[in-house]
Amino acid sequence: MNKNITISNRLKMVASYVGNQVRFADIGSDHAYVPAYICAFDPEARGIATEINKGPFESAQNMIASQKLSHAIEVRLGDGLGPIELEDALDEVIIAGMGGTLMTSILENGKEKLIHIKKLILQPNIDEAEVRTWLSINGFQITEEAILEDKGHVYEIIVAKPFKHSKEQIHTEKECFFGPILLKNQTELFLRKWKRRFENTNIIIEQLKSSHGNKQKLRQFQKEFEWMEEMLENAQK
Repeated sequence: MNKNITISNRLKMVASYVGNQVRFADIGSDHAYVPAYICAFDPEARGIATEINKGPFESAQNMIASQKLSHAIEVRLGDGLGPIELEDALDEVIIAGMGGTLMTSILENGKEKLIHIKKLILQPNIDEAEVRTWLSINGFQITEEAILEDKGHVYEIIVAKPFKHSKEQIHTEKECFFGPILLKNQTELFLRKWKRRFENTNIIIEQLKSSHGNKQKLRQFQKEFEWMEEMLENAQK
């Protein structure tokens, strides 16, 4: 077993949210780097790595075998949460490195597999708001968030746990847009990301106006533009 498994800073941070000695699954595992990294440092952890395509599936199997982790990690072929069974008695699920729309589809199509899950660790590359909205309306409370820059790209990590009771907070559209915890903390990277997004949104609005584009889309961009403007102004006070 090699504890010098090389993974990106993004994936290291994703892995850092996994609890100790848990049973977990990494959906769309991309050669099973994250499960291997976790189980190399936590001998009691047990993982399932899923892949939809045969090539990465076989690469994941080979990598796990080369790291002598076959006793700790099982690689399964299938789409989304399809390869997961309730009998696996998983504690946590990781989904990282894909678009928010695809991630939300995976969660929605496999939500019956999540009924006993204690934690979701999600890292969408784009459309984070869509993921947060799904969590909020499907009984998950966002408990932790992180933002980081890795190789010139800015990523957000969302950690969610099932509601403990019916009075848990359902996040607003604005909170889902920014991230409820990121919005409270507002790091320098968070502000830099939204300043760039603010400028780009202004350009899109002007283009939609001049081309008489989709009015519903224009209204949505205008609403988001106002949220960003207010947040950035308050940050300067």
